[in-house]
Amino acid sequence: MDKELLEAIGQMMDEKLKPINTRLEKLEQGQTKLEKAQTKLKTEMNHRFDKLEFSLNKAWEDIGYSVELVEKHEKNIHSIGV
Repeated sequence: MDKELLEAIGQMMDEKLKPINTRLEKLEQGQTKLEKAQTKLKTEMNHRFDKLEFSLNKAWEDIGYSVELVEKHEKNIHSIGV
């Protein structure tokens, strides 16, 4: 009889824990979805930052080239005495 009583108690506990287990499973699934979305977002952000860094480097190169041209033209103007 003790064994039957323990089995009955075990079944009752399993029934009581079902909603909790279901909620935990849903939380775990949600966490997995969040982790996947976070990884995707991180990848996209890294890609965008790489593009931004490339654009900024090109802009600095262009600025440097423009400064060189301005200095060259200034020297030419001064050399002809204007």
